[in-house]
Amino acid sequence: MGAWGPGLYSDDVTEDVRGIYVDKLHRGKNGEQASKEMIAEFEWACSDEDDAPVFWFAMADMQWNYGRLQEEVKKKALYYLDDMKNLQRWEHENPKMAEKRKQVLNELRKKLNTLQPSEKKVSQYRLYHCQWKVGDMYAYQLEGEYAKERGLNGKYLLFYKIAESIWWPGHVIPVVYIKLTENNEIPKTREELEKLEYIQASVLNSNDFSDKFIIDAHGKWKNRDFEADEYGYLSIYRFQLISTSKKSIPKKLSYIGNFLNLTPPDKEFIMEIKENIRPIDWKKVEEDVLTKYFLYNKRDITPEFKGLLDTVSISLNTSNKEDYLKLTRSQYGIDSFDELLDFAKKCKAYVPHVVLTIVDTTIPEKDVEICKQIAQNIGVTLRIRPFED
Repeated sequence: MGAWGPGLYSDDVTEDVRGIYVDKLHRGKNGEQASKEMIAEFEWACSDEDDAPVFWFAMADMQWNYGRLQEEVKKKALYYLDDMKNLQRWEHENPKMAEKRKQVLNELRKKLNTLQPSEKKVSQYRLYHCQWKVGDMYAYQLEGEYAKERGLNGKYLLFYKIAESIWWPGHVIPVVYIKLTENNEIPKTREELEKLEYIQASVLNSNDFSDKFIIDAHGKWKNRDFEADEYGYLSIYRFQLISTSKKSIPKKLSYIGNFLNLTPPDKEFIMEIKENIRPIDWKKVEEDVLTKYFLYNKRDITPEFKGLLDTVSISLNTSNKEDYLKLTRSQYGIDSFDELLDFAKKCKAYVPHVVLTIVDTTIPEKDVEICKQIAQNIGVTLRIRPFED
């Protein structure tokens, strides 16, 4: 029967009718317009012997409540109220509730046969259209407790608008990529912006999909090519910024400029249904975005090594961060050496043997001694590999 109780609004159809009808009034529809649209949208219910009665019951009740009861709607509702099939179904499927249901319908019949109230005034939605242009970049300085705890205080989140989306009940809000600065300075040039990484919003598991044909709760993709990361996940980078009024957008934002066609994230998987893009509330923007950053961009994979690896060998190559950067040209910059050592420390908790390696004769003897001290300090083994020409 699909009902969870004997009440008038105790099933999905009547719940939808109530919400959608009122929504149409808030959008400025008059009684006649709202009624026509409802009947058209619920044509499937009107043609179903189980759903038709409850549709007309809810329509008549809502119209009466708002002083907009139409004669044709009233006739339909009374027709089904007089039809015993509806109550017989209750008596057959849920006899304990049947008597209560009968009372509810008798009260509705009595209500519809009384004079409806005067037409009730319904306020209209105030819809906001964020005026950011595609390509606009805004900087937001991190100053909250979460950023301080994470060592990111003073750095900037950069919001880069790439599209628009609709947020209920009709606000036009920006869809953005988000970047994080490396220091407490705002980038000024395209070149500086291009070097910064994008913060990942979420992932989908590609192992759940077959034949590159995807239909799921996130949207619909027909025979689309996509590329998963090394763990089999599809990386999603787009966020929706919930902007329901000018006041909802922080005043501390700094406009950097318009930078059309920045290089998009590598291996990005794009949601075709914008409503499914991850939303971010400005009130919680720091914690929400940084949580994603540490969950995806800075994801600690070392726990996954437990029981799988006996040894992890890491090329140290040199004794300091400056030489390491010159040698490796790491895209992660000057901090890559310290990050490497931090990774080695984390591996210790899950892997029996963690080894740092350097190559004999490629660095001065004094640097070899420093490397030995580094390994000792973090409690791992240093291996000096022979040079092979």
